[in-house]
Amino acid sequence: ASAKWPAPGSYDDTFGAVMSGAAANGCSAPLLARSRLSPYGLGAHLNQFANEVELAMYSGKPIALCAPANVRDAWSKYLNDPGFTKCGECDWGVGPRQYHEMGWDVSDSPDHAKMVDVKRYIYGKLFSLNYDVGMEVDTGLSALGLPSTYVGVHVRRGDKSQEVPLVPIGNFASAIQDMCSRLGTNTVFLASDDPTTNSALQEQLGSSFKIIEQARLPAEVYKLRGDAARAMDPIYGVVG
Repeated sequence: ASAKWPAPGSYDDTFGAVMSGAAANGCSAPLLARSRLSPYGLGAHLNQFANEVELAMYSGKPIALCAPANVRDAWSKYLNDPGFTKCGECDWGVGPRQYHEMGWDVSDSPDHAKMVDVKRYIYGKLFSLNYDVGMEVDTGLSALGLPSTYVGVHVRRGDKSQEVPLVPIGNFASAIQDMCSRLGTNTVFLASDDPTTNSALQEQLGSSFKIIEQARLPAEVYKLRGDAARAMDPIYGVVG
């Protein structure tokens, strides 16, 4: 009943309070952030992590990280930790609400503008690349040779088919052509877990378009998600 959005100008104080409130014993914190450990898509579970932190700021309740050893945690490996207390004795797969409901708890706020404002603040706190990763990203971007204007597209295949029917490649091509026309470019940056997407998209777009893609990672890396991934040795993104 006492929950409320923090006032403008008090975000830093509120964020600091919900983190420091768990300092004595992270495992007893009212909220344990688990969503970033989800086996599903990276963007989805990082956004749910932001929802967990936003729920803490809205409720004023302390939050700590559920961080058991030998569980893949890409966030902690690649992004800066602003100072969360950690609990090593917790079950990453359970919580006060079902995983898919956490977003509803936060995003269905009647004050949508305030919810968005607080979440944007949280993104800045949670999603800052650490130095080594930032340098690697900058080097990779330079090597790609992207022009100042281009259209980026993410074509997700893999486990996405477990949730919804896959979007036909022609739909992506139509959207790309429209955006390229508006921006005055014919360069497309492609991100995809499917090694056949580049050629399929090039065929749809035609030779007048240039598709740039990062060098592909080892095939096993693209399998590190979904329920089956939890049975695999967590080589990539392990913390603990």
